[in-house]
Amino acid sequence: MSTIVNKIKESVETITGLPCYYDDSGRLNMRLDYLQYPLAFFTLINDGRLNITNANYREVVDVAMFFIKPTTFDFESIENEAIIEECKGYALKWMNGLRLQGELIPQFVLNTSRVYNYADTILTGYAVNIRLEETIGEACLAPLVNYNVVSINITPVNDAGTVNGAGKYVPGSTVNLEALETNDQYRFNNWTDKDSTVLSSNSSYSFTMNKDITINANFLINPHFTSTILPDSSYGDVWINQEDLNEGYYKPNTQLTIEGLTTEKAYFINWTDDNGDIISTDNPYTFTITEDTHINANYGDCYNITITDSPYGEVDYDEYVKPGDSTTIEATPISGYAFIEWQVDSLTVSTNNPYTFIPVSDVEITPIYAPAYTVSTQVSPNNSGTISGGGNIVSGETCTLTATPDSSYIFSEWQDTNGTTLSTSNPYSFTVNNDTTVVGVFIPKYNISTIVNPSNAGTISGSGLVVPGDSCTLTANPVSNYAFSEWQVNGTTLSTNNPYTFTPNSDMTITGIFIETRSINITVSPSGYGTVEGGGDLPVGSTATITAIPASGKKFKQWEID
Repeated sequence: MSTIVNKIKESVETITGLPCYYDDSGRLNMRLDYLQYPLAFFTLINDGRLNITNANYREVVDVAMFFIKPTTFDFESIENEAIIEECKGYALKWMNGLRLQGELIPQFVLNTSRVYNYADTILTGYAVNIRLEETIGEACLAPLVNYNVVSINITPVNDAGTVNGAGKYVPGSTVNLEALETNDQYRFNNWTDKDSTVLSSNSSYSFTMNKDITINANFLINPHFTSTILPDSSYGDVWINQEDLNEGYYKPNTQLTIEGLTTEKAYFINWTDDNGDIISTDNPYTFTITEDTHINANYGDCYNITITDSPYGEVDYDEYVKPGDSTTIEATPISGYAFIEWQVDSLTVSTNNPYTFIPVSDVEITPIYAPAYTVSTQVSPNNSGTISGGGNIVSGETCTLTATPDSSYIFSEWQDTNGTTLSTSNPYSFTVNNDTTVVGVFIPKYNISTIVNPSNAGTISGSGLVVPGDSCTLTANPVSNYAFSEWQVNGTTLSTNNPYTFTPNSDMTITGIFIETRSINITVSPSGYGTVEGGGDLPVGSTATITAIPASGKKFKQWEID
């Protein structure tokens, strides 16, 4: 066997110039990651047999020969075709060269196929299963093999799509055709023969090769969507399915979402057909395309808001406003100036700042400023509240300050920076005639907390923050078998009243003292023979006094305990 193996190896290397390797398939697959490419390798499908003719002893073997080369593409990619065709060329060159060498007779080709290898190195190429017979003497000049040809016509135009699988095939082999939709304008329809008979409607079509054949790969044109921007393209754009496209070809029943995008000077109105009829006012608008469709995207002009420049301040505003929408403009004067009013054509339109309005046309607005004094504010102590008002105030105008205390503080008064009281009013309004700083003074509320003693004897309501000068009322609520006794601070009795009302002058912690009690329930027997005084809930350890008062004509007999 080694003789014919060597002959096969030498024939490949001599005819193709490629290195050739022989081994079983398992070990070869392990070696493939470490070899130089392109290359050929082969295995013997059978162990060979002797053919004895005219005293010539010749081996006959079935050979699986692979011509391979690395690829960086996935196995489904059409880019592999170039590599496969290159490797197929080596295979044909070798098989035809065998006839001229004369040492190995190719009896017939068993089959051919493409090959892919899933080792660490990704490989593709061409495989040939061929029966070879060893010979001695004259070269065998018998023809190698006859092929049938598969030809493809692509309709309606050649670039409507692409087809894989055309070419030469050994009779009896399987042909696998695949139609690829590579042009968005077209979709695959069916395969037909030269007589227009439909062979299949599947994009993948397989059949057995037995003659030369021409097959038509038929494609249909897809519905075409187009759009027009009105009045013109300077107003905006149309996107399809969130892509910057205003037209395209799509398969029937494809759902499209179109969106009209506007420039800042324009606003979207609606979608109309070529007759001007409104299709929708939705934006985005979703529909299903079934035929060629043209839609107009209609836009309108926004109102242009212009602000007159001033060296005394800046204005925050929207330059373009959709009709019917409101807009807000706000002036920020420079230090030493105050905003006075907004004017249009020298007429006052508002003194509000910020100013919100609904424009009805293009408009130019002028902000009016005047020299002003600065009213600054401070909070004392820090974080005790906030103050609104102040800023740049025109000389002679009124400034109003409003103090808002934190939840644990109350407002007390307004002072200047020297601590002199200016006012206790809140809000505080005054006429500005110079730069000034006003301090808002806040005072903390008193925190009244309570303790129940013993802790399980009851509850106390009425504790919390108390405004200085206000009264606080505490109420003790004993549970069963307890009674309220008194209020204490640091063990000193404040009051035995319940509820207890007082005016705090500082934070306080007050303890409610409760005592344990027992109930004495007294009944008169027989009923109606008299009445009893005393009883009820009494402190444990105290003396109980009960008095029986007989009814007229009756007398007390005795006390009994159940």
